[in-house]
Amino acid sequence: VFSNVSGQSEDKIRQVEKERDTTIRILLKTKFYLKLHKETNVLPPSTMKQIDQGFIIFIRPYAERIYPNTIPRNEEIVKEVYTFATPGEYQPLSIGLYPLTTIKGLKVSLTDLKSKKGIISKEHLNLRQAYLQPLKAKEEGIAEIGYNILEVAKIVDIAGRKSRKWGIEVGNTKQFWLTIKVPRNTKPGKYLGAMKFISQNTKSVVINLTLEVLPFTLLNDPNSTWGCDYFPKIDLKHWDWIEDWKEHNMTGYGIYTRPLWIESDGELHLNFDDFDQWMDYYKKGGLTGPIDLVLGDVGALVDEIPKRLKCKKFSTDWNKHFVFTVKEMLKFFKENDYPPIHLWTVDEPDGQENTPERRKNMRGCINALKTIPEAIISGLPNSDKSVIDFMFDMHCPTIYPPQVTKEILARAKQKGIKIIIGGGPLRNPKGARLKNGLWHWRTGVYGQTFWNYYIPKGDPLNDLDGKDACMVFPSRYDKRSMNPTITWECCRE
Repeated sequence: VFSNVSGQSEDKIRQVEKERDTTIRILLKTKFYLKLHKETNVLPPSTMKQIDQGFIIFIRPYAERIYPNTIPRNEEIVKEVYTFATPGEYQPLSIGLYPLTTIKGLKVSLTDLKSKKGIISKEHLNLRQAYLQPLKAKEEGIAEIGYNILEVAKIVDIAGRKSRKWGIEVGNTKQFWLTIKVPRNTKPGKYLGAMKFISQNTKSVVINLTLEVLPFTLLNDPNSTWGCDYFPKIDLKHWDWIEDWKEHNMTGYGIYTRPLWIESDGELHLNFDDFDQWMDYYKKGGLTGPIDLVLGDVGALVDEIPKRLKCKKFSTDWNKHFVFTVKEMLKFFKENDYPPIHLWTVDEPDGQENTPERRKNMRGCINALKTIPEAIISGLPNSDKSVIDFMFDMHCPTIYPPQVTKEILARAKQKGIKIIIGGGPLRNPKGARLKNGLWHWRTGVYGQTFWNYYIPKGDPLNDLDGKDACMVFPSRYDKRSMNPTITWECCRE
């Protein structure tokens, strides 16, 4: 379950989990979360029925976060929920539980959604508990608000599976995330169901659910792309990851491998072992492309290769070797019917990397690739004015949201450049939802890529050992599963 206790005994794993839970309890008792998130809402006077129930159920817009010290707004406290979706769509609901007393053995169950025209089985309803994972900030000893991670806890009573029970302390708000997957063959109309909350020491609460299925389907845009960068080296036993990419409608991804290989003889060679494995995942996942192939960071391209070839940077000899090797690589891609491959050449040059000499070398690298008609040049120039213009020498650059201005969009359109929005927000579900919907339509960009799918620092389940940057995290209960963050789920919706 934990990266740093892999291969250890179950007793060791339980001990690590116990220590983690102890840490969380200390953080709660010391008002740690209050320091991170200042709650300004005031709880409306509780009714006798709510006091008798022992807790309050509230519905919050799914792109707004719920924290352990969140207090529900009056308009969020409801007895029934209405939502809508189209056939084939995933529709999320964010449900909060505010305890008025300590709750023992909470259990949540769902019913089928029924109408006169058919049934949406509760097997298509996925209910998870969200928990907050704070992150260690750059300043020593300081933490910041982190991810809302959706724990793999299908607490729906289906197929004989036991529901998971929770104990919830008073004042510790819990968030549940319900995803409704509407089957593609669902007929339009209103489907009715319910969610039931039962505990050992409080009365049950029933929230009625109404899902209206609309009489049309949404279409995929064949002229756009969406994906993630940075993945661990995986094998086919992680097939569920590929299924996850498909469910989130990913079309491609960034591959941080290097088919350009430098041998001790100073010659450039091609090695496709890792790349072939990624192409296998690509085909099995039903992706459509394109693929960002990171040839190596700028340092590798403009320093390491010329040094090994014993020639001056971007001399005729360097261009000859480099261009010939890239041509052979692209020839291989074409002969094996690979998807469009974007050659990633510039990766956020800043600080010591952003010097006049380095910029000259980066320009030389791009110019070398421009002599290859079939090469599709991409990369990530940063916001520095000395580097941002590099994007206009690329076919499909990735730029950060603040750079997506009317001026840049107009210049890119004039030159026939396809822009991809890059970067986070990793911990901002509202921003994720905005960028993967409205922004694409308003700006006409080619697509979006997130950094990154899964690359934790240290133990991915240790809240404060490093600044993790992931769309998914390992489950604490099922070592075969990965848990999505709410940001990742907002990308899907």
